[in-house]
Amino acid sequence: MMEIHKINFEEVRPFTRRDVIYRNHPENFSAFFNYLPDLSGFAKAIEDRKRYAIDRKLLQSVLYKHYDGHEMSELQTQHLTALSEENTFTVVTAHQPSLLTGPLYYIYKIFSAINLAEQLKVSFPSYHFVPIFISGSEDHDFEEINHLHLFQRKIVWQNEGKGPVGRLTLDGLPIVIEEVKSLFGTSPFSVELASMLDTALEGSNQYNDFVFKLLNQLFGRYGLIVLNMDDVALKDHFKGVMKQELLDHPSAELIRESQDRWQGLGYHSQAHAREINLFYMENGVRERVVLNGEHFEINNTQLKFSREEIIQLLEQQPEKFSPNVVIRPLYEEFILPNLAYIGGGGELAYWLERKTQFEHFGIFFPVLVRRDSMLWISNAQCQTLNKHDMAWQDLFLEESLLVDKYIHKATSFDISLEEEAGSIAHIFQLIASKAAGADKTLASFVEAEKVKVTKSVEHIEQRIKRAIKKNEETAINQLTNLKNKLFPGGGLQERHDNFMQYYLTLGPNFFDTLKKEANPLQPGFTVISHYP
Repeated sequence: MMEIHKINFEEVRPFTRRDVIYRNHPENFSAFFNYLPDLSGFAKAIEDRKRYAIDRKLLQSVLYKHYDGHEMSELQTQHLTALSEENTFTVVTAHQPSLLTGPLYYIYKIFSAINLAEQLKVSFPSYHFVPIFISGSEDHDFEEINHLHLFQRKIVWQNEGKGPVGRLTLDGLPIVIEEVKSLFGTSPFSVELASMLDTALEGSNQYNDFVFKLLNQLFGRYGLIVLNMDDVALKDHFKGVMKQELLDHPSAELIRESQDRWQGLGYHSQAHAREINLFYMENGVRERVVLNGEHFEINNTQLKFSREEIIQLLEQQPEKFSPNVVIRPLYEEFILPNLAYIGGGGELAYWLERKTQFEHFGIFFPVLVRRDSMLWISNAQCQTLNKHDMAWQDLFLEESLLVDKYIHKATSFDISLEEEAGSIAHIFQLIASKAAGADKTLASFVEAEKVKVTKSVEHIEQRIKRAIKKNEETAINQLTNLKNKLFPGGGLQERHDNFMQYYLTLGPNFFDTLKKEANPLQPGFTVISHYP
């Protein structure tokens, strides 16, 4: 049996202040976006989006190429067909191609996009809405994507390749998959999950291929479309914007102005805008384009181009240019008939610095929607809580407060000496009054004695508490271990655990539960407890 609970973002300590405010009161930041993340905002966004032309034929042809030879669900086929129609829009989320999907929020993002597309279809039935996942395959920070956490173990993929991670060979990946499968044991869905990993690996030449095939197996039945934007045709279509960035580099100043406004409100900048926000990219190389006098240089290489040469290169080989984090949002929205971008707090923070940049380039600025955040409490973990008469809400307390609450529940008497300390303070007040009548200089002596006695009482209370902790050591360790598992390193489960840890026991029901509960338009942090 599943029990679903919602709590306010304000009660979840790891969230930043900006994240909490945008989730609960996005109108407070209205100067930095065009549409509220609600149905009224979407109604306006739909009408405005129609004024921005999209090359739907190009988009559709690229996606058909991606899916050629891959099994597609009926819903995916419907979505790809609908993209050619002017009344079809997309709902996008994106992430780096983390190893075997990396942390749970990778999965939560996708279900947020899938469900938002379905919600919009219900509210605006004359339109179609397609959930799109963009795999950030051009990123070159391998250390960010080469690991996952499974059953409290960190598993790392060793690969000596360089450059965009999506183009890496699969050297070392079969070893990782065998290590992962060795942890499956006899779990109910170990065979199914192992088969998925083997199928994704089979016939894949680059990491991009593996990621695409794995995601298609996991989310194809929900209609998700996966888009890899490391594509020559898409880059060719976008080269006009990249040319502006190379020659006029407007983004840096526009974003700095926006960041100054944020700093004036007490928030730090989210992403550093450079003079030129493009990389030069080939297999094994992804380095910044840097303007040095009259020449364009490729950082950490001997490559150097004149103005005419680099524009010629862009015209003839646009695939050699790669947007950085500052330009990537423009690229996504330029290519797709998109209405909404779904992201976490950090992502939306840098999107909220982009409004004037989008206006400058004449590109639609989408509705910004905070993805779902969730905590999954297993059957065994619920039993541990029940055994010690504690509730899931208690797990959100700081560890010291959690322990104190348990101690108070576990004892048959009130261990606090606050009342007794108050009585002592009253007695010393009477003593001080009498002492002052004899000699006013005795007041400081009495106060000092009061402080000594008060500290003694505090010391006694701590001794009582330590004695109880010792008697209850096993229970306290179970509770603190449980908290540390659900909030690893003091952070959130969704930023650490991999989905396989839960899929192995529950299988497709795990995904179906997430699918049922994801609702990015409904504020709140979702707690899913799995009781027997």
